[in-house]
Amino acid sequence: MHKNYPSIKIIQYNGPKKLDKEWFKMFPILIVLLFQNGFYQMGRKKVRKFSSLEKTKIVLDLLKEALTLVELSSKYGVTTKTLQNWKHQFMENASIFLMYKSCMLKAT
Repeated sequence: MHKNYPSIKIIQYNGPKKLDKEWFKMFPILIVLLFQNGFYQMGRKKVRKFSSLEKTKIVLDLLKEALTLVELSSKYGVTTKTLQNWKHQFMENASIFLMYKSCMLKAT
């Protein structure tokens, strides 16, 4: 019995000599239990999607320079490269916005 999950029995496999029919019956159930209880995870982790508002808030935190790039990446759960990319995109779009706004002010 597993100490955290008393309903799960640990079966010791003694090699291919002693194949047991019960083992083959229990194998699919064991696999399902491993996935459901989080003991095993197949494939990549789920990627979190950030909205543009969340990205903007994160980049503004980055521009404040109160925390380092590494501290911000661990705080928000993204890589430092992702933060650098978001900052670059923000700065490009900010310059376009400022040019547009200055043109609008001159026109009026």
